[in-house]
Amino acid sequence: MATLALGSDGGGSIRVPAACCGIFGFKPAPGVVPLARGSESHWLGLSAFGPLSRTVDDAVLMVDVLAGRPARPARGPTPSLRIAVSLRPMVPGSRIDPEVATVVEDVARRLREAGQTVVEADPPYPLDGGLRFMRRWLPGIAEDAEGLDLARVEPRTRRMVRAGKLLRRLGLAAPVAREPLAGRMREWFGDHDLLMTPVLASPPVRHHRWTAGWIRTTLGVARWIQTAVWNLTAFPAASVPVALSKEYLPIAVQLVALPGAEDTIFAAAQQLSDLVAFPAWAPDS
Repeated sequence: MATLALGSDGGGSIRVPAACCGIFGFKPAPGVVPLARGSESHWLGLSAFGPLSRTVDDAVLMVDVLAGRPARPARGPTPSLRIAVSLRPMVPGSRIDPEVATVVEDVARRLREAGQTVVEADPPYPLDGGLRFMRRWLPGIAEDAEGLDLARVEPRTRRMVRAGKLLRRLGLAAPVAREPLAGRMREWFGDHDLLMTPVLASPPVRHHRWTAGWIRTTLGVARWIQTAVWNLTAFPAASVPVALSKEYLPIAVQLVALPGAEDTIFAAAQQLSDLVAFPAWAPDS
């Protein structure tokens, strides 16, 4: 419905809607796009702002504008990349839908045939990643709610705010900058330029899939999205549409790189947009 849109991503809120809508969504590392009113961080460092667009090239231009830097020249040849592909779910006990797995494997094959070095390798996801995320996410929500009349917000939101305030009182809220997982991931990326995973464990879910309390909703969503760990580590990541499901719903892959390597993500995404005939990128769209 629009050529460009601006989103915020504190756990996947750029990449997940982009994946569900068949468009490109990019979450830069925190600090690339300045926050409003000169704020240093949002949600204790989980959040970053970035573009949603129909094409990768439009997103690249938008990031340059948002970052306050000169627009880069037209894209050149795609560099040779060492790409790790992982189908390991972020959350223990969850499962990647076979249809999604087949799409990811097909994209890996296309990249390999295009000359890229593609290997299977799983990142060192922690068993307690969800708890680590909640220590930033819930206090961040409580911070957003400061000054609001909680009697006027939805009951589920009110309970999340109270949980965030409790974590702060207990001293369990900690900025992302103090998260040791980022160091482990940096070390793992020493052998890879890029990681490719699913964005979602299954194609887009039905409306009102999760309508229960916030804890059950959070657990259900956590088993579906494959994005939040990269907010916890403050790594840039993108959602790239690559196929349609049997029900004609978009399926996307996630591209992740080290902070400062945003251009690596853009280069791979641009190559994918050339390799994959996705309807959203058709010349007459």
